[in-house]
This record gives sequence, C-alpha cells and structure tokens, in this order.
Amino acid sequence: MKSAFSNDPRVLENYNLLQTIGVFDEIDAQQKRVSDLEELLQQATEVFSKTSLESLLEYVVDCISDRFIPEKLVFILQDRSGNVQHYGYRTLKPYDFKIDISTLDQFEPFFIQYPQTLQFELFEFKFEHPETTEKLKSFNPEIVVPIVGLNGLYGIILVSSKIFEPHYFDEELHYLDRLMNFTSITIQNNIHYLSAVTDAKTHLFNHGFFIKRLTEEIAVSRDFDQGLGLIVMDIDHFKGFNDNYGHLAGDLVITRIASSLNHALRRSDLAARFGGEEFTIMLPRTNRQQSWAIAERLRLIIAEQEIYYQGKKLSVTVSLGCSAIHPLNQVDADTLLEQADKALYESKRSGRNRTSVYRPGLLVSATILRERGEVAVLTGGDDSRVSDVDENAPVPVLTDGAGGEDPAIHADVDPLTQGLDGGNGAAQIEQGVGSSYGIWDHCPG
Repeated sequence: MKSAFSNDPRVLENYNLLQTIGVFDEIDAQQKRVSDLEELLQQATEVFSKTSLESLLEYVVDCISDRFIPEKLVFILQDRSGNVQHYGYRTLKPYDFKIDISTLDQFEPFFIQYPQTLQFELFEFKFEHPETTEKLKSFNPEIVVPIVGLNGLYGIILVSSKIFEPHYFDEELHYLDRLMNFTSITIQNNIHYLSAVTDAKTHLFNHGFFIKRLTEEIAVSRDFDQGLGLIVMDIDHFKGFNDNYGHLAGDLVITRIASSLNHALRRSDLAARFGGEEFTIMLPRTNRQQSWAIAERLRLIIAEQEIYYQGKKLSVTVSLGCSAIHPLNQVDADTLLEQADKALYESKRSGRNRTSVYRPGLLVSATILRERGEVAVLTGGDDSRVSDVDENAPVPVLTDGAGGEDPAIHADVDPLTQGLDGGNGAAQIEQGVGSSYGIWDHCPG
C-alpha cells in the first residue's frame, strides 16, 4: 500500500511536504500496528486451542518473552468450588512460592467494578484493603490483570517490573491487556470444563470422564501392545462413619482418601470418584502384577494415615479389586470394570482390607492361547495346565500383619522379587479357586 501511495505523481510532487509533516512516519506506524494485530490474532487462535492450563500458561509466557521479560509473572486462579491455585514464573521459568490467600472473594466486588488491566499502585489506592494488598507485594507487582467472566472473578494475574527497563511502554501495556483478555477467556473455559468433568467434593475426575478416558486408553494399549491396569476401590464399612459420626465424618473420609490418591499416584495415572464411597484408578502401561503392587501400596497408605473427626480417630481401610488388559484379556471398558468389580467383591467377601486380582480362568486362557497358536495344552485330567506367560503368573501376597516395604511400581521392576513378605524369606503365594471363568489372587491385609 505504501509503495502505491509513494509512486503516485501527486505524492512525488509534494514529497518534501509530506515527509516534513510526518505522513510517511504515520504510514509506517500504522503498518506496524496492523502487523502487531495480525500477530496478536495468531496468538489468540493458539491460546484458544490450548486444552490444559499448564500448556496455556507456558504459551502465554513464550508470547510475553518475545516482547519483554518481567521479573515475575504470577497467576492466582479460583475455580467454581472456591479452591485457589497459583502458578508462578520468575524470569519466565516456573518457580514455587507460597501465598497466604485462600480465596479471591474479597477481590471480586472491586474487579467487577473495574474489570481492566491496572497499574498496581492505582489498584492498591482504590482497593483500600492494605492488609490484603500487602500479601501481593512480595511479587513486586507493577501490573494487575483481573480474570472476570459471567460468573464473577476467576483469578488475577500479577506482572512485576521488567528486568532490563524501568517501566512498561504504552504499546506493551496495550499488548499485555489484549493478550491477557484472550488468556482470561481460555482460563474460564478451562475452569468450566474441569468443573464439568470433576467431582465437586473430591476434585477427582467423575464417572463419565473416567469411562471416556478408559475407552481411549484401551484402544491405545491394543494399538501399541501395552498393558493397562484398572483398580476399583471401596471404603470398608463406610456406612458406619455416617451412622456413628454423621455425614460430615463420611465426607472427611472421602476427601482424605481422594487426597491420598492424588499424592500417591503417578502423573500418567487417572483417579476418579465413581460414585458414593467407590473410586476407580486407571494405570496406563501397567501389567497385572504392577497393578496389584500399586493397589497394595495405596491400601497401606490409606490404612496407615491418621484421620480425626471431632477429636476421635477414625479407623479407615479400603478393599480393592484389580484387572488388566494383556494378551489373555483383550476386553472392552465395561468388561474390564466388571472384572475389577468382581475382584473387589472377592476382597469384601474374604474379609475386607485386602486386594484381589482378576485373571482369566485356565480354560479361557487355553482357548485364547490355542487361537493364537502360541502354546500347547497338556492334557492330564484335573491336572491340566497351560504353558503360562508372565502376565498369567500367580501374584505374591502380604501375610497378615506383615510390615514389608512398599512394592516397587516401576515398569522395569518385577514386584515378584521385591521382598513383599516383610523380609522373612520368599513371599507367600495364595491362589484363589480356579474356574473356566476367572481366578482371584487374594492379597490379605
């Protein structure tokens, strides 16, 4: 556009005048604004495509780093249940910090009235709650950006001063305001999505989302010939907590167990509250023995934790059932859940506070292996056996009262060799009663 304008004969005749009054400079400035807006539009498209909060924040930090480098960048977010999470970046690298803010409710009336990017000094002056703003000063904030949506305040973003320059230029503030507006919308969408797929009480995933992910992971395990474990967990005698102490005691037990799952599981695992006092756990790239080892570790963690309600210690244990996808058990999500549920029932029937593992019965295994052409079935009446694969090996158990160390969970470690008997020699093995339908391996607690 500038080339066509500059080549116009009338422009050439008045070139000196136009240059003197700044017409060409203004054209350059407008073209830069257009270029910046095109870049911002591309960034907005990328921001809206982010499906996780972590990937969103990482991308936003990358965008900011192309323009300037703030000393600190802090995101303080609150979901619809009132839970506050915070994420921090120092010189654009993640860092951990503590902040004494458990709710953003005190900020909401102010930012509903002033839903725009503000200089922190102006915010501090207008907010008029020095005891609250003092908690934010440790981040040396220069700019505060509210995340305001239809349902109120979702969070605030604190941007500290720049490293190499004393203040932000107007165009930088305008860019930051626009980028954060797009970011705010995506954060709101993310919070709403998480609210839709998580359980409000435990903040674990809900039943519907778990089934969807389990179905997807089963397909992945088949495509890449990987194991997939499933654990179904039920709180023992849960009704007694509600009957003897009230429903608040039951709620406390549920939330404490959910917290234990969040802290004990691997990042690749997925835990859900399946309903009431029942939980489900999906274990990608995990075979049957490893699933048992993880289940036993969870059982011990829960049994050993101390839970008090109104000064009284609650004795909390869980029963667990395991199943797994492997060459002898290629089933769909519903069947895998049914198998784990049957194993859970066996744990309940056998005395609770234990783990049982489902595996196909001998006739089922023989049929599958014969179809695969991988083994020969040795006849011999009641003593018939199938040449076993590692996935179909018996599972070791902890004897009653044993206090052995936690089973190893890593894929390259076989739980069969990890001294699960409490250090008194070879681990004891107890096999369940076999049938053509299924066999349970009991793991007494």
